[in-house]
Amino acid sequence: HDLLGAYDFLVGAGVPPNRIAYLGFSLGGAISLLTASQQGSVQAVVADSSFADISDLIAEEVPKRSPAPRWAVPALLPGTIVAARLVYGIDIRAISPGKAIAKYPHPVLLIHGLKDERIPTQHAQRLVAASPNKDTQLWLVPDAEHARAFKAQPQEYVQRLVSYLDSRFPQTQP
Repeated sequence: HDLLGAYDFLVGAGVPPNRIAYLGFSLGGAISLLTASQQGSVQAVVADSSFADISDLIAEEVPKRSPAPRWAVPALLPGTIVAARLVYGIDIRAISPGKAIAKYPHPVLLIHGLKDERIPTQHAQRLVAASPNKDTQLWLVPDAEHARAFKAQPQEYVQRLVSYLDSRFPQTQP
């Protein structure tokens, strides 16, 4: 809802909806993909270090960050889904940027660090594979940890971001 509020603010301030881009890191990247798939007017999305599916990420992270053994995760996930719904009103199964990007017609710029220990690079690869747009780009940054691609390669990060945005928002000549 925060991103939708920001979008509404910009439109209310006179920014044309087809000139708005979303840029998000980690969960923000996932939210950008989820939200853009529901808004046809958003022409550009940059998702840095996003996951493809929250259920898969939970299944991968629980054994790393808790005493629960990997074999127990499939038994714990249904309870997690129910608890999230009862306590927070969230349907975890609906948090799938991979399904969202499949509905988004425009090219996306995906960025992911190869040293990301929080979200494996396979999530980024799944996102690019799910995109229906052949111009969706995936930049895998060799020395970057989770959401640290800019820190690892600031000049190339800016160059790729500007190039992508220029391709989505060509300058009009008077």
